[in-house]
This record gives sequence, C-alpha cells and structure tokens, in this order.
Amino acid sequence: MLRWLFSHTIQPRARWYVLLFFDDPAVYLQSLRRLEKKIGRIDYESRSLINGRDLDFGKLSTKRVLKIISFQKSFETRHLLDFARRIAQHRPGTDGEAAIELEGGYVNAWQVVGLRREPAPENIYIDEGHYASVLLTFDPLGARQMKSTPPFFLQKPVLTALGDLRTIMQNER
Repeated sequence: MLRWLFSHTIQPRARWYVLLFFDDPAVYLQSLRRLEKKIGRIDYESRSLINGRDLDFGKLSTKRVLKIISFQKSFETRHLLDFARRIAQHRPGTDGEAAIELEGGYVNAWQVVGLRREPAPENIYIDEGHYASVLLTFDPLGARQMKSTPPFFLQKPVLTALGDLRTIMQNER
C-alpha cells in the first residue's frame, strides 16, 4: 500500500507585518514597545499614512493615521496561529474602544496573507476563532489581487510597503 506523506521539514519563510491604526502618537509608541516584547525586534516602519490624504481606510478603521511595521526575524508560516494570538492579546484602550487597531499577517515570496476575525467563504479557519485570507499573490509582472481583496490593500502606499517587505525577505536568504 502506498501512502502519500507530506514533508513538514520544509516550511516557507515569511515576514510578519502589522498595520497599526491610531490617533495618538503616544499610544503608537507604547504599542511598538509591547509588540517588540511579544514578537521581536522591529526593523521596518513605514511613514505615517493619513486617512483621506494618503489613502482611504474604508471600513477597515475609523482611526486617522496608519503605520505598517515588520519584524527583523522571519518565521515559518506554521507559526501563524501563535502570531495571531499575540496580536489579539494586544488591545490597549479604555471605555470599550481600542486606542489602537491592529491588523496582522505575513508576506512571503508568493503572497500576502492577512489575519481575519470573522468567518467568510474566502477565509481559511486556523483555530480558536482566527482565520486567514490570501490578499495578494506575486508573479513576475507584480502583485495580483484576489476577488475578496479589500480595496484598502490595492492602494499604492500599501502595495509599496508590502512589496518592500517582500524584497527585504527575499534578500535575507
């Protein structure tokens, strides 16, 4: 009898990214320190992107400013659930409203994957109420969107930042 066995020894490497939506720069700096303690050293930080001027956040956030960060160490994609838990635990704020909103995911050589909190037909269930969704795929001509990709991720500043992360990751080899 033949059995097909998947080798778990080769896992694609990825760079974790976090989108941080905020209004108060002090809360942002506090969040950076907490994320560095939980996940690791941050080595990429985008410029501040202002809602309405640089891009349109749409339904993604009601906050005013966005920064995209990434961490120095690349990880194997099988650690996605652990990363999702660490992001979910980071919720500073008062009065029931988060002072900062976080969206996480990873970039590898082939795609951008985002973490999601709600079930949807295009989302992949990871575990414990966490889902993942492929947002973009890369080919020699550039980034390609999926049917379910939110318009936010198709805006030039976001595509540029995610492309930069992909280039950094590929140069780490």
